[in-house]
Amino acid sequence: MNNNSNCSIFPIYRQCARWLSECNVLPEALTILNSPSATIDDLANELSNGIVLCNLLNFLQPGCIQHTDVSFRPQRSRFLCLQNIRLFLETCRKQFNFRDRDLFDPYMLFDKYDLNKVIETLSKLSNTDAAKRKKVTPFPVTGPFNYVNIPKEDSSNDAVPLQILAVISSSNNVAHQEQLLCQSCQNSHTITQSNFTSSIDTVISSLSNSNSILSISDGQLSSPVVACAASTLASARICCLPSHRLSTSSLPYTITNDCGVYGSHVSIQEDVYEALCVQPKRSISITSSQDNHRAFLPRDHAVKELLDTEANYRDSLNAIVTNFIQPLNLSLDEKKKIFLNIEDIYKLHSEFYEDLKKSGRNEKGRTSRIVDLFTMWQDRFLIYAKYCSELPDAQEFLDRKIKTESQFVQKLEQCRQKSGDLGKFQLRDTVVLPFQRIVKYSLLLHTMKKNVPLTDPSCEMKRQLLEKAENLMTDVNQFINEAKRAHDNLKVIANIEKTICDIQLPSERRLRNYGRFISDEQFQVYDNGHRCGTRTIFLFDRVLLICKVK
Repeated sequence: MNNNSNCSIFPIYRQCARWLSECNVLPEALTILNSPSATIDDLANELSNGIVLCNLLNFLQPGCIQHTDVSFRPQRSRFLCLQNIRLFLETCRKQFNFRDRDLFDPYMLFDKYDLNKVIETLSKLSNTDAAKRKKVTPFPVTGPFNYVNIPKEDSSNDAVPLQILAVISSSNNVAHQEQLLCQSCQNSHTITQSNFTSSIDTVISSLSNSNSILSISDGQLSSPVVACAASTLASARICCLPSHRLSTSSLPYTITNDCGVYGSHVSIQEDVYEALCVQPKRSISITSSQDNHRAFLPRDHAVKELLDTEANYRDSLNAIVTNFIQPLNLSLDEKKKIFLNIEDIYKLHSEFYEDLKKSGRNEKGRTSRIVDLFTMWQDRFLIYAKYCSELPDAQEFLDRKIKTESQFVQKLEQCRQKSGDLGKFQLRDTVVLPFQRIVKYSLLLHTMKKNVPLTDPSCEMKRQLLEKAENLMTDVNQFINEAKRAHDNLKVIANIEKTICDIQLPSERRLRNYGRFISDEQFQVYDNGHRCGTRTIFLFDRVLLICKVK
């Protein structure tokens, strides 16, 4: 079958997704390939933060992008996502000899328009010598692509450093701030001098010199919208870039699906959990000797699954501690960076399993005992917050150590060969096991609740008790989720702070002292109808930064 007929069966974006999947950099490839309703936008959603693209180049030419140059948790920050995309494009230009006409504009991917140009770039990349050496089949381009000329940023925007123009601190309600910014972006798209209060004149005149730096205290400005206007001359106006939407950190987020930051190994995490915890390696009896004559009841299956998987999970944690942590002889600092507090988690589950086994052995009073157990242990499960929050950092550190220390790689391989079932997987995948396990408890308790038969005289009471336990573990998941969100937000703030070269905050405070990062946006600045530059605005809980490329 020739390429054209093949393309008539598989749309070009699906061929692209398949190629990225074969390069082991697109975790969601199967979803895109298998879903009849999937579109090119679904593929763009996976690529728009730039992480997959940077991982792709490192797959094709290892080391061409420094790990530290990539923002692995941009949290949909427009600035950080575009920075990753620009890093990909610049590396294509320098390392793969791409011409400008071979590349797409960063906004095409982030704002999802003219996506065929993005596919064309990836198709050309799939046909490079570096890609062919990986023995991955390239995908064809089926037809001409239309490159739309759009307003670009200043040519100097390829430079990473930003210069601070204004530091605007406000005590106004944060939700109100976000609403005002969103309205200014989506509705008016233009802020003119007539929109401003007279109190802004001082700010405008202070910023007339583009090199000026201004710090404004609480209460001087009425809203962030006014603050946006402060970065222009009195006769200037600010317009949002075409089709740019406000990016916020309040996007759907759960610890069960926020795995994009883990790179190309995410797709096999469920396989790891299935192989190490679910597949029966042992069978725990849940009946006493007096009850052995009774038939095994369907409602007991969920209890048995809870016990069996807990035993297997505990054994897997023990194998990590025994077969990896101890033989590797890492320094205390390196051990904490790679394995975090997994030893504490192992100790916790060694005790928890013994209590769980006692609670689940006899049917009489089993439900209330299990619920009481989860109630008693709820607070102790909160140690997972540290583990789940810092797991991506641990994997990044492990990846760097593997790439740079051959002796460590040899030791790691020796440990893996001696670790039985655990050795079927790479260490960076097995350390995800606690992350996967903690979210299962609420699901198992929910299954137990559903399996209480209606014919049981205590059906209603048992279901209420199990719902209580399910809610307790859901609360644990939400706590971990918030801890991870906060940790990732601090990472974003650190990346932003590192990018701004001359930020001057009062009283030697750090940017993180001004609350969580909310959003960023880029604006075109016009003076008397003539475009005079681009400004980047970062909105936090208690401060607004206005920056330009230095």
